[in-house]
Amino acid sequence: MQQMEALRDNRIDFGLVRPPVDERGLGTVRVASERLLLAVSSSHRLALGPTRSIKDLAGEPFITFSPVDGRYFYELIEGMFRKAGISAKYVQHISQIHSILALVSTGVGISLVPETARKLHFEGAKFRELSDPPVFAELFLVWNSDNENPALPAFRDLAIRRFAISSPRRRHVLAQ
Repeated sequence: MQQMEALRDNRIDFGLVRPPVDERGLGTVRVASERLLLAVSSSHRLALGPTRSIKDLAGEPFITFSPVDGRYFYELIEGMFRKAGISAKYVQHISQIHSILALVSTGVGISLVPETARKLHFEGAKFRELSDPPVFAELFLVWNSDNENPALPAFRDLAIRRFAISSPRRRHVLAQ
């Protein structure tokens, strides 16, 4: 929300935001799409063995994102549980992946986190794919279409060439 406000006030030229993105007056391009993974402590029963489904998480103490500060991830994960017809047993709601992984690694609970969490190399946490069809978290580069910064088009086009992921939601055309 802070980035969106700063964009609208022209205090920043670009932002990296999670959906939903109110696209009125903004240019957007999807720059990342990463699958959600199960995060468990290395000693947890789900750390080894066969690939598990979302239904296997029923009844487990679950650490998830804050429904306020991490609304996108919270709703994405809650939707996975609803679709599977199970309820999560939430024990913590947290805003930061580092904090989630700290609690997971000590055995407080399990979590679903974006795949890039692996790159944090959090000792004591193990990441597992689920057998269900993958659920992806998206990240968008956004900018104010009325921004007159002369460097904006060059940076935007470079970012699009390097990071853009084709999507029906993509509204920007390089010729703009």
